[in-house]
This record gives sequence, structure tokens and C-alpha cells, in this order.
Amino acid sequence: GIEYSKTNIQVSGVDEADIVKTDGKYIYLASGDKVVIIEAYPPEELEVLTSIKVNGSVRGLFIYKNRLIIISTTYYHPKPVPPEPIKDVREEREMSIAIAPAYWVNTTIYIYEISSVESPALLANITASGNYLTSRMIDKYVYVIISQPLIKIYERIALPVINEKAVKPNDVKYFDNDYNFIFTTVISIDVEEVRHEEEVFLLGTSSNIYVSTKNLYILSRKWISPYALMDQVVNSVLPMLPWGLRKSIAEVKSSDLPLHDKYSRISKFLSSWFNELPTDVKKDVMKRTFSIVSSVRVERTTIYRFSLKGLKVRAEAKGEVPGRVLDQFSMDEHEGYFRIATTVTSPESSNNVYILDMDLNIVGRLEGLARGERIYAARYLGDFMYLVTFRRVDPLFGINLSDPSNPEVIGYLKVPGFSEYLHPYGDDYLIGIGRDADELGRATGIKISLFDISNITNIKEASVVKLSGFWSPLFNDHKAFMMNEEKGYFAFPVLEGVVVVELKDGELELRGISYHERAQRSIYIGEYIYTISPELVRAITEELAPISEVYIGI
Repeated sequence: GIEYSKTNIQVSGVDEADIVKTDGKYIYLASGDKVVIIEAYPPEELEVLTSIKVNGSVRGLFIYKNRLIIISTTYYHPKPVPPEPIKDVREEREMSIAIAPAYWVNTTIYIYEISSVESPALLANITASGNYLTSRMIDKYVYVIISQPLIKIYERIALPVINEKAVKPNDVKYFDNDYNFIFTTVISIDVEEVRHEEEVFLLGTSSNIYVSTKNLYILSRKWISPYALMDQVVNSVLPMLPWGLRKSIAEVKSSDLPLHDKYSRISKFLSSWFNELPTDVKKDVMKRTFSIVSSVRVERTTIYRFSLKGLKVRAEAKGEVPGRVLDQFSMDEHEGYFRIATTVTSPESSNNVYILDMDLNIVGRLEGLARGERIYAARYLGDFMYLVTFRRVDPLFGINLSDPSNPEVIGYLKVPGFSEYLHPYGDDYLIGIGRDADELGRATGIKISLFDISNITNIKEASVVKLSGFWSPLFNDHKAFMMNEEKGYFAFPVLEGVVVVELKDGELELRGISYHERAQRSIYIGEYIYTISPELVRAITEELAPISEVYIGI
């Protein structure tokens, strides 16, 4: 068969939805509220065959055998219907309630049979309330992750709605001692049998997601509650307080007063005590309090692990690490361990790598890397990882993770500019695409680097291509990168078109830029390259000579 490009994914065997897919004969392209199917090969016959219109805007597509899966989101103005109350979900715990927005978001998943591309047949559609976060496909199973804030209407909580039925309160699952509540719905679909199941979890705000072939990890930024902070401050000054005051505070704490009243009374006790102190003692108390507040303000990330087995999604573990995560490439699962790279921004930024077991307990850590800088890119390759941090000059770290309890930096390279996306090439190279920067750290264009990682303790920049004044959508979306390893070239879009770079004997060479305004993707089928924007698909040769193009009516 003819070779053709697949979506640029992170984990082998875990497909990611994208706005463009190909099966080597047709191109499936999301454009606004429709998906067009284009005859693509041979390129002389490039034409639009069919257009499928859906509700809302298309966020991503999957192709599985003769199935096309379309995910779209729709905004609409709700008619408030008093929903069923949630009973006893979280005993007496306090909860701040978000204000109901003026519109709601729905996510719809359509499954089409496309044995005949001229007349796709709709087999099923599933609509769930909430915003589409991301999705993955493992074999014939598609997992769609949807998020809905917790909103109270008429003193009742608005529960997620799936195919016009509200989820039953008892079906909502949650972790103990959690807060920052958001409904996270995971819909799992068997696209061959056209069956689906859903699970709804109460989690923290879902920010980043990583999926291996066996597990789904949902990350949440964690904030400290003001009461927890106040507790730490009170505990730090307790030894300095007179016995009578300590007794009064203990009595208030053990009373049945609402939390708010407890802490306002304790505050009054403490402020009258503080105001009577001599100046030097005041300074000491201020210093203590300040050091507690600044240490507690450190960001933390909560990690939730769910096992994936066909249609079954099960909550398995919860853990947390200091700092926050840049993107899905900051995470990886390997041989029973979950690895994660984070940046802590206060009091001074620094970067960490943590290794956790499957119960999400930290078993190994590497902290305080590149102080004053933050992570711009990460890539895990088996027992090793590569990390790019940046402020003025770009260090690329080579880190050995083979002993989970003792990750260590074993290689290091400082070069100007910084990579925002790292991609392995063969066993010996890593391609870095990012910004070129001057000595002051100001971005001046795009820099494409080929790093020689054949000896991780001695990483070298083998070759560089610079594009002055350019910017790429790849910096925000790894799926914009396309590589043809067999033919030794890769491509990615810039605002003006698609850049094609070839790799020959450890050297990068710019083949050229194929002009195509607003291009977002490029793919290859056989010996042809296709550059794609929502309005236009263009076929070119590998030498970038134009062959044909087709407009998609918006």
C-alpha cells in the first residue's frame, strides 16, 4: 500500500483527534461546522466529494476502518429547568458556587459509517453538557473528556446531562478530601459496535491530560484554602501566646460555630494580642507569618489516575506534586511509573522532575533545575528525558530516569534560542523547533535545531536552520508537525505557508517554504505533500512544485 502520514501523536498506540485525517486515499478536513471528504490521491484528481454539516464547530476527527468520528461543540442559551438535587454528596463540606454563565456548552460526538464516502451514514450521536477538553483513540475505543463547572440553580446543583438525561447524583464519583469541584465526564465509545458508556467524576479543575495505552491521567491545579493557611499561621504563633489566649483559641476551634465565625473570632484574638507587642517581637511574628504564607503559596498539581479497559474507566489513584505542568509532553508513563516535569514560580522559578508509582506516590525526585527559568519543552524517550528551559540562553538537559528513585542530569547543552517542540529522529537525533533569540533573550524568528543525542552525556547541536521573523502554529499545537522519516524530511506551518526541511547525513537543509496562507497542517500521501488550511487544500511535489488545489466553500 501507499505510505501516508498519521497524526503526530505523543504515545504510540494512542491516537489523538485532529482537524485533518487521511487514510491514504481521502482527506477528512474539519472546516467550521462541517467535515469535508476530499479525494486526495492521485493529486490530479483532487476534489471535494462530500460535506457533512454538524451542529456547532468541529473540534476534532478520528478515522477507524470505515468509521469517521466527529467531535463538535455548541454554545447555546439555556432555559433554566430545576434539576434534581444532589443528596449527601459531600456531607458538610463547604463549597463556593460559581455563577451560572449566560450560555452553556455542549459536546457532541457523531459516528459515521463511511464505506461509501459519497454517502456517509450517521450511526449514532452522543451529546453531553460541558466543554470538550481532549480525546484519544486506543484500538476501536474512543475516550472523550468533557468538563463542566459546578453550578447551582434554584439552590440545586446542575448535573451533567448526557443525551438529554441528567446523570443520577449517586452515579457521580469523587475522591475523598478533594476540592475545586468540576464535573469531568469521560465518555468511552466502542466505534465498531457503536456502544458507549460514561463515567462522571467530581475533580479539581482539569488542566492537562496524558493518556497511555492503559491509563488516563487528569491533572488539576491545586489552590490552598484560606482556612488551611490561617491554621498554619495560628499554629506557628501558638508557642508565643499566653496560656489564657491559647485556651480561648482551642475552645473556639472545638466549638460548633461555622468556619467563617471561628476564624473571624480567632483573628480578633490574635490582632489585639499582636497590637500590644513590642516592635522587635512584632517584626519576628511578621517574619514567621510571611515565611509561612510564601511557602504555602507554592503551586501544586493534583494528579488523578484512571484505568482504561475497553469501555470501562475506573478511578484508581490520586497524588500531587509541587509546581505546575506545561503540557502533555511534560508527562509520561513507562514500565509502571508515571514521570512528570513541573515549574515552580515562587519565590523564584525553578524546575523539577518527579517519578511516581502507580498509586501516585513520589518515589524519585530531581528538584531545583535551572533557577530563574521555566520549562519550554520536554520529551521522554524510554529511560531518558530531554528538557528545555529558558530565560536567556537555552539549556537542553539530558536526564537519566533508569533508576526511578534517583533521576539525574547526565547531559547538558547551552545554546542561544530555545525549542518549544522536541521530536525524536532515529535513535541518535532529536529535532528541536522553537524561537531564535538574541543575547537578551528576545525572540527574533524560528530556529530549527538537530541535536545529536547518540551520547547523552555529550549532547551536541549538529545542525541549525534559522528563519528570521517567522512564527509557527506548531508552538501551540504539536499536531501541526509532520514527518516523513522514510524520505528524510519534515514539515510544519508558518503564517505564510508550510516549511519543508530535509535531513541528510546528520545535517538539516531548508528545502523551502510552500506558500499557503493560514495553513495549519501538512500531510503526505505517497510521494506528494498536501498543505491544508480550513479553506484550501493544495497538492505539491516533494520538491514543492504545485500540482493541484481545491477550495472548500466556507
